[in-house]
Amino acid sequence: MLIVIGGLIGAGKSTLVDNLDGIKFFEPVESNPYLSLYYSDPYKYCFPMQMHLLHERYRMIKEAYYRSI
Repeated sequence: MLIVIGGLIGAGKSTLVDNLDGIKFFEPVESNPYLSLYYSDPYKYCFPMQMHLLHERYRMIKEAYYRSI
């Protein structure tokens, strides 16, 4: 079974995941090349940042799926 949890900061995602058994994947904040750029100019970097996050989530969900079968 594959369960994907998403939500806003502080919503309790990590607390919920800590109570579940299984392989856990967390979004890699440290390796995001757009994070500092986004905070310096959100209007300019909002689209590249969102595309990067979408790609990372897709990659992580695909990896989690193939580990679960």
